[in-house]
Amino acid sequence: MTPGENTQPVSDEVPASPEPQAICIIRDMTTAMAPSSKVPVPGTGGNRAKVTLTLPATTTAAELMEAVGRHFQYALDSFELLFQRLADGDCVPVHTCDDKTLQELGFHTDGTSRNVLVMSDRNREPPKRLVGPEPDECSSTSSAAADWVRNTRGGAGESKYYPADTRETMGYVGLVNQAMTCYLNSLLQTLYMTPEFRNALYRWEFDGTEQDAAKSIPFQLQKLFLLLQTSSKPAIGTTDLTTSFGWDSSEAWQQHDVQELCRVMFDALEHKFKHTDQAKLICQLYEGKLKDYVKCLQCGYESAREDTFLDIPLVVRPFGSSQAYGSVEEALRAFVTPETLDGCNQYSCERCSRKCDAHKGLKFVRFPYLLTLQLKRFDFDPATMHRIKLNDKVTFPEILDLNQFVRSESEAESPSDDADTTDSGSALDEEAAVTSTSSGPSSSRQTNGPCEDIGSDDEGIDVGSGSGSNADAAANARNLKRPINTGPYVYELFSIMVHSGSANGGHYYAYIKSFTEGQWYCFNDAQVSRVTYDEIRKTYGGGQSRGGYYISSYASSTNAYMLMYRRVDKEQNAEPMTPDQFPEHVKVLLESMQEAEERERQQKELDRSMCKIKLFCLHPLKPTMQEMRLKVHKDASLAEATETAHQIMGLEGVVPLECCRLVMYDDCAESLECSLEEVAHQTMGQILGGVKSTYPFDLLLEIRKPHETFQPYKIGGTTVKVHVVNLEANEIGRPIVVRGLKTQTVDEFKAQVAQQLGLPSSNMRMVLENYHNSLELLTASGRMLKSEGFGKSNTVYIEFLNEEDASRPFRQSRFFEIIDRQVNTVVINVQLPPEEKVLLEKQHMSSSSECDQRYSNVEDEGGTGAAKSTQQTQTSNTALSDGYDSDLCDSSSSGCHGAGGDHSEDSSLTDSERTLVGDDISPRNNSPDLAADDNGCCSGDERLPKFVPSVEMTDQIKRSMLEPSGSTSAAAPTTAAAPIGDGAGVSEEASAFACGDTAQQSQVEAAAAKEEPRRYFRAWPYTDREDNGRGLRVYVDKRITFGALKKELETYVGIDSSQFKVFRVYSNNQEFECTKLSDNLASYAEDTKLVIKLGRALKSGEHRMEVYLLSPNAPEPSKFLLDWIFTQGTTVLQIKQEILHKIRERCGRDIPLNRCRLRKKISGNPGSVYLDSDRIDSDASMFLSHKVFLEVLQGPEKVVSANSLVLFVRRWRPSTFTFDPLEEVVLNERTVGALKDALSELSGLDPSVIEIAKCPGQFPCPVSSLTVHTEVEWHCSAPSLISWPLYIGEDGLVVLYRDRTEALKELTEEEKQEISSRENVRAPKGVKAVPSPRKERALKIYMGSPPNDSSALSSDIKPSLHSVPIDLD
Repeated sequence: MTPGENTQPVSDEVPASPEPQAICIIRDMTTAMAPSSKVPVPGTGGNRAKVTLTLPATTTAAELMEAVGRHFQYALDSFELLFQRLADGDCVPVHTCDDKTLQELGFHTDGTSRNVLVMSDRNREPPKRLVGPEPDECSSTSSAAADWVRNTRGGAGESKYYPADTRETMGYVGLVNQAMTCYLNSLLQTLYMTPEFRNALYRWEFDGTEQDAAKSIPFQLQKLFLLLQTSSKPAIGTTDLTTSFGWDSSEAWQQHDVQELCRVMFDALEHKFKHTDQAKLICQLYEGKLKDYVKCLQCGYESAREDTFLDIPLVVRPFGSSQAYGSVEEALRAFVTPETLDGCNQYSCERCSRKCDAHKGLKFVRFPYLLTLQLKRFDFDPATMHRIKLNDKVTFPEILDLNQFVRSESEAESPSDDADTTDSGSALDEEAAVTSTSSGPSSSRQTNGPCEDIGSDDEGIDVGSGSGSNADAAANARNLKRPINTGPYVYELFSIMVHSGSANGGHYYAYIKSFTEGQWYCFNDAQVSRVTYDEIRKTYGGGQSRGGYYISSYASSTNAYMLMYRRVDKEQNAEPMTPDQFPEHVKVLLESMQEAEERERQQKELDRSMCKIKLFCLHPLKPTMQEMRLKVHKDASLAEATETAHQIMGLEGVVPLECCRLVMYDDCAESLECSLEEVAHQTMGQILGGVKSTYPFDLLLEIRKPHETFQPYKIGGTTVKVHVVNLEANEIGRPIVVRGLKTQTVDEFKAQVAQQLGLPSSNMRMVLENYHNSLELLTASGRMLKSEGFGKSNTVYIEFLNEEDASRPFRQSRFFEIIDRQVNTVVINVQLPPEEKVLLEKQHMSSSSECDQRYSNVEDEGGTGAAKSTQQTQTSNTALSDGYDSDLCDSSSSGCHGAGGDHSEDSSLTDSERTLVGDDISPRNNSPDLAADDNGCCSGDERLPKFVPSVEMTDQIKRSMLEPSGSTSAAAPTTAAAPIGDGAGVSEEASAFACGDTAQQSQVEAAAAKEEPRRYFRAWPYTDREDNGRGLRVYVDKRITFGALKKELETYVGIDSSQFKVFRVYSNNQEFECTKLSDNLASYAEDTKLVIKLGRALKSGEHRMEVYLLSPNAPEPSKFLLDWIFTQGTTVLQIKQEILHKIRERCGRDIPLNRCRLRKKISGNPGSVYLDSDRIDSDASMFLSHKVFLEVLQGPEKVVSANSLVLFVRRWRPSTFTFDPLEEVVLNERTVGALKDALSELSGLDPSVIEIAKCPGQFPCPVSSLTVHTEVEWHCSAPSLISWPLYIGEDGLVVLYRDRTEALKELTEEEKQEISSRENVRAPKGVKAVPSPRKERALKIYMGSPPNDSSALSSDIKPSLHSVPIDLD
């Protein structure tokens, strides 16, 4: 049965087929949908960026536009709607197809397929926002849209426009958030909206140079204000201003406190305004005065001093209280409420000549013209030990009367020093009273008011809801008609800086009132919109609290953080300057800025018409493929684009323009796509497919010789890089690009190659390099290239001269040998140890071998001896570092423990050295086979036949490698190398430098060569220009084993391969030793880095040990001594004997065997003691580098059992504020009593008066004598030594003890400072400060040059990954 057929009768009750439906997915890509504006909107399902509508197939385009406009609340004529039709790939402008139905437009109407539509700006303007009938929130978006279409057919729906967020409608523009600079934007908008500050800044005139202008904060602020007032941009950048602060780009990722910024910026402006008319601007506008007083309650005498302030910090919730202040007035009263000094804290009155009860507090003397109030919402919770944000409700009036806070000196004062305030009332509180319950001011919570949902996390502010513009106008009118209270200190609120987020980070924005029109606006970074009083009341805070940790650190809320008021004074209140009122110097500046903005606009308009695409060219004078960016107008012709490419590639005077053409090129595949002759009549915009940010292809500027002609390239061809192999010269030529067809036969392709290169094709051998370096000789002349495995891009090698070699089997021919060597060659960079250290190591090896022959035993102080054969000593070879401990040895040589830093290679060795005739199209190059004459270069014309096409480039690369370029080569090649496998032609001098194959092998090496074929190896020494270190650039067959590679490196290191180690350096600078000599380099990529370190390499069953000297009371208690290698199963006694023998040999100091011990080293702390009979088998197998301490004892060893507990103890003397040196105690019983008995025997104290404490930190656990007596937990008795509260159960811990009857000395301030300075000097060198995970960078504005970042980079203290607070932007 075919689809649609039905042989059964249809009942009348069956409904008719439903109308076809079209599922439409509409995405809003207009500029109105900024990231910060993506907040839930009623009726939109919570997501305004995307919506799915299901509409009848008969819906017209006009009805679809109306449904979309209704949903997104956009005017129909202010946006474009584009339908991406999948059938033919066309983009249909739906906004121009009024009467066509969805079915006619090509929409899928099967009810399952989706139709994707995109909304965009019309005429590059954001769409106009409108307010129309909203869909029912309970119904689905699709059904609501369908109902809207049905209901509006035959009638037009009414709608009214709501002004879009543009300068023409709002009058204001936003500021761009650089990253986390929302706090800066909020403050800048507030200062800009302050007429007195803006006008004063305009009156200031800059008279410096252009260079000084970039560093002048007032000048950059002046320019920013001019842009905010006159620019037509939707948002203004603040980069120029922050650059004048001395900030770099990293400062944009640091979020700071807006009140902190306000103070720092005012300080910077005061500094810059010195000696100008605005020198006292900040003081005149923002500075108030208060009195800090102490008043005797007996005689009334008052001691006071006056201070100035720029802002008033108001406590939101008193410390230790669960109830917050309910209003700003209540917080102000608490600010001036005096503290009573009584009891032991009485005040010493000068008039009474005795201590009396007194009041201590603050009084306001004068309030500033512009009053700044900070609500201290960030606090520290001692219960959770985290920062918290206090989201309690704190109301604030629009009109604030502060007259009763300031009293004249002649006015009689009441017994109480606190002042009261009478709120004059405000429209805010009047309107709130209508909707709030009649509860107390501190505990009131609105049940149905605007603050009901304040407690929700990260709530957005709906700037389009709440009271309408009529209600706002009425509120403003009531405020204007309100009688002004008597007195000078009546203030009007004009700025609310809001913080939305938690104590760990958040977002700042500002609600600011315009004095000219009385309208409140929301300045949220780049967005500016009108707000209502309902939104302002939401910033009071409040909502239901949620206990626990999350309310402390991560509970998020939106509430007011800083308030700014202006004094109501008709004479002093100013209006902002209009452009015609600007001073003359500001008009000149504005004119120059507008000209610059116009030039920028024109340049951007031009950029929108420019096609930008990657351009490649194989420059004849440069060894590698050159890459540039071609920028041409979309209306330019192909010839004009070719001329531009010819110029930017620097081919003028090198290659004629007529010998160049542009072709499509794929850089990733290194493939020529097609030539452009057929579209030469089209413009570049048509050829490239329009102006785009990225293109799916690149362009190649192809070059031909004057006698050649360009061949047309069809789509679907194959790009082949052809290398000519010269068997006589043992070289491979530079690749020649040949474009063929996959349908060609092998013979046809050979003929094409021969014709293009001017070579005979009769005896040509051609080898294709497949994947995984597989080489295949093409012998089937009639097969097509596609059948032979040719792809989009290929590499082939050809040879046609040597008939004798051609007669051999391919795998045994010289032809195969040369190609195989190239495809398997890899470049590695080797960092060599300094020559002086190699010579010193050789001397040590020589003296060690002589001394080992004479060495037979070691005697201890007590006369006991331990026999040790020379053979055993030689088995356990050592590698003593040049940095061995100077306390034991007289040598002053510098330390060399471990490898040096990550050294960069010589820049004169470029990638062009990768091949003889560098492979410029392929990034993977192959090993060179260079030969040089006595002058450092060779003549390619003498060595190579004339038909090799790469002679000139060969000579150039040889010269670039053999001649120094800015750095000195350690050894330059001076003798021509013989062909591979022929060592007869290599002189003794040349073998020392190894610029060809390495020199003659010894008999042992020859025997090893029989087992393993000798692989290709060539090296070029160089000197690193940064640290003058020795380096080696090595071209080696990656099938070589590490054992053979070490043998090859012997000549360059200057020491036997058994006496150095090879470490591989990974991308994160981690080093791992290459210990398996049978492994090869197959996994090595190009430019892998190896580091050579001196020291004997490990053999089977051997382990490496790092030995440190432990000196508990020395300034540096842990110091590296030497590297040691021991065989598995060796006893501790044998290791000690060998180490002491080496110290005697190097330093001439005898350490008795029974006066030293070895003990574990655990993260810098001494661990358990090794007994002489112990074997370090279990530990050694667990670590790549086992670390131990060598500790020199004052007497015979006391530790005789593994169950003993070895502790370090130090006595604290409170009477002198001093510590005794560290001493050691050995406990056979792990009890508190045993420890106190040992301390009593050591100090002579009675055990009953001894108090002990475990010393925290890393050995030797330094602790300050200023805090040890009170901050360390001292215990006279404890139930257990190894459990709570002491936890002293491990060897090497430091224990403090004191006499609890000893009196504590009272220190003067001078003595405290002296002790603090002395302890800072004694701080251990190795101890590093650990940054707090909540630590933030201090906010600074630099008056001069910004600090050098190198000091920060060289610091050992690295910031935590969580040190930057999370921003909600």
